[in-house]
Amino acid sequence: MPAGLFPGISLGRAYVEGRDIGAGTTDVVVCDGFVGNVVLKVSEGLAKMLSAELREALMSSPRSKLGAWLLKPALSRMKTRLDYTGYGGALLLGVNGVCIICHGSATARSIHSAIRIAKQIVSADVVEAIRSSIEQAPSQDDEDEKKSSDGKMTLDGAVLNGAREAGGIRQF
Repeated sequence: MPAGLFPGISLGRAYVEGRDIGAGTTDVVVCDGFVGNVVLKVSEGLAKMLSAELREALMSSPRSKLGAWLLKPALSRMKTRLDYTGYGGALLLGVNGVCIICHGSATARSIHSAIRIAKQIVSADVVEAIRSSIEQAPSQDDEDEKKSSDGKMTLDGAVLNGAREAGGIRQF
């Protein structure tokens, strides 16, 4: 990626292992649509399966039910944090405007969240920020990727930080 494209953004590493996606070590994963869809579907299916297995285990005996009762506040917080319907969808880049891709089985809450995120992206003028950053970026022939003091590749630009601040935009 050309240096100067996203000032202020540090690219901790250029490649992300599948096991790292849900670990919270990255905010953005860039991939083609097929791979992104597979990652999302596998993640959703795994979350549903684990939730069902946990529910079954916690309801299997009186002792387990007592444990479930004690864990209920923590499990509720975790469920809220992991609920993808709060994000609504993912921003599709490469179009001249704002396009949020929603799940085919999106709920009313998901659609509401997608509209909220689209509004935040429009308010933050993310499309224009990306466009101007790309236009101002030197070509890769003109300038090598910059290296930070620790030797990691860095990207120069605040577009993704601005998008993150505009609404906590997150995609797995």
